Amino acid sequence: MHGSTMIYLFAVPMMFQGFGVYLVPLMCGARNIAFPRLNAFSYYIYLGGGLLLWIGLFLNIGVDVGWFAYVPLSGPQFSPGKRADFWAQMITFTEVSALGVAVCIATTILRYRAPGMTLNRMPFFCGKSW
Repeated sequence: MHGSTMIYLFAVPMMFQGFGVYLVPLMCGARNIAFPRLNAFSYYIYLGGGLLLWIGLFLNIGVDVGWFAYVPLSGPQFSPGKRADFWAQMITFTEVSALGVAVCIATTILRYRAPGMTLNRMPFFCGKSW
């Protein structure tokens, strides 16, 4: 659970979703991020996946396949039952939320720029990576 919490519930959401959603519209000169409802939906999917991941731990159906669910420890011989399946579904929820935010950020960068703001004039955080 430590690895899952640090990577899927803290590092990706904090760096990519949190900073990206806040900083990209400011750097582009956009009034708001593209697709705000998709952005809100992504947050609620992330919240639900994270809560269910930890609720599963407290209900004794949490992950028991190691940090990254490598094949020997996540197979049926070492992890009987549905624990690995439950973990994989909750991680899928958090990754779907990251994908939704990625669509919002990419659309904001490519379509919602201020007039006269080309990709070459944008800050390196948003423009030079395209």
